Amino acid sequence: PVSGSRIIVSALFAPVPGRFHHLAVTRNASTWTLFIDGLPVASNISTLSLPEVAAPLTIGQVEGIGHFHGRLDEIAIHQTALAAE
Repeated sequence: PVSGSRIIVSALFAPVPGRFHHLAVTRNASTWTLFIDGLPVASNISTLSLPEVAAPLTIGQVEGIGHFHGRLDEIAIHQTALAAE
């Protein structure tokens, strides 16, 4: 996720074309964790507040970075952090 022009948590990722990948980000207090295919690949502590929390939600597009070119399936947003399992 990006806060203004700051990246809160990121990892190198080279998706395999034609293969399903599961991407998830959790936030528990100030700890952000990025999961790829069920495995935690990056974590960061950030106390930055998210700007424009009332702005429209965009999925597959980040301002200044670009658009996702592929398919998105089974998108879910939860109000509480889920267990890794």
